[in-house]
Amino acid sequence: MNKIFSVRYENSKKVINLFGLKIKFSTKYSRLKDKFDKLEAKLAPIIMLQSLKTINKEKITSKIENLKVSGINNQKRDKKIILSMTSYPERLYDIHFAIYSLLTQTCKPDQFILWLAKDEFPNRENDLPKTLKILQKFGLTIKWCEAIRSFKKIVPVLKNAHDPHSLIVTADDDIFYDNDWLEGLYKEHLKHPEDIICYRAHKIILKNNKLAGYNEWTKCINDNSSSFFNFITSVGGVLYPPNSLYKDVCNIELLRELTPDNDDIWVWAMAVLNNTSIRVPENTKNELRYINPERELNLNDDKTLASTNLTGNNDIQMQKILNYYPEIMGKLKHKLLR
Repeated sequence: MNKIFSVRYENSKKVINLFGLKIKFSTKYSRLKDKFDKLEAKLAPIIMLQSLKTINKEKITSKIENLKVSGINNQKRDKKIILSMTSYPERLYDIHFAIYSLLTQTCKPDQFILWLAKDEFPNRENDLPKTLKILQKFGLTIKWCEAIRSFKKIVPVLKNAHDPHSLIVTADDDIFYDNDWLEGLYKEHLKHPEDIICYRAHKIILKNNKLAGYNEWTKCINDNSSSFFNFITSVGGVLYPPNSLYKDVCNIELLRELTPDNDDIWVWAMAVLNNTSIRVPENTKNELRYINPERELNLNDDKTLASTNLTGNNDIQMQKILNYYPEIMGKLKHKLLR
C-alpha cells in the first residue's frame, strides 16, 4: 500500500506519494496541506482494510452446510467450560461465521450459549435466521435475557450458571477464531488457574499518580506476566476462572450508570476489586480475523461500540468507575510500589 499512498517528512517539508507521484509542500501552502491531510484521513481506513486478515465466506458457508460433528464436549472434565457470546439483530446476518469457528475447536466447550435480548426479538426463534437454527443442531444453545448490550455475554451466564465451579469463556460475534483458540486459553488456565486469561490486552499507564488516557496505554501487549495493569480487551477472547470477579459484577443498575458502553472496563474493574490478576498467554498472536472488516473500520453503515468508545468515551467511563471505587487506584499504586 505504500506504493499507492504514503507520507513522510524531509527537512520540515511534508512529502506525499500518491500513486507514484511525489508532492512536496511547505507551510506556506497551507490550503494544499489541509486538503492532503483530509485525503490522508479518508484513505487511512481503506489502507488499513487491506492489511486486515479476512475469511473466505463462500468456502466457510459450504463447510457449514456440510457440518456433521457436534461442537460440544462429551468427555468428563474437572471443570466444565461454558462458552458465552452475545449479539443483536443487526449482526445476525453474518454471525454464523463466528459461531461455526467456535463449534469447530480442537478443545470443545461443554456448553455454548448465545445470549439474545428478549426485547430485541419479540417473536423469539421466529426472528432468527435459518443458519442459526442449523447450528443449534451441532451444539449451539440460544438463551434469552435482559437487554444490556455487550454485557450480555458475561452477566447472564454468571447469574444463571448451575455449576459455580465452571470456567466461563467469552467470545465476540464479529471474529472468526482459529480452531485452537479455546485450547490455548484452557492450557494457559491449567498453568495459571487463579488468573483471568485473555488473548488481547493493553498495558495501563500511570502518569503523575493518575491513570493516563486510554490513547497513551501500550496496546496489544505480548508480556506474559500476571498484572492488574493488563487491561482486558475481550474481542480476542477471555477465560474467567470461578469466583474471579467482584460481587458487584452482576449489578445491572450500577454497570449501566458507570460503564454503559464498555463491558471491558467493567470486568477489568471487577477483576482488580477481587484481587484477580490478568494474564496474556505466552507467544500470543494479536491478529484478529474480522468477519466484516468494513464494519470495524466504519466504512459501512453498521455501528460498533469501538467507534463510540474511541472518541474519548473510554476515559470518561474509566474515570466514573475510579470515582465510584477509589480502592482500585489504591491497589494499582500498591502493586506499582512493590
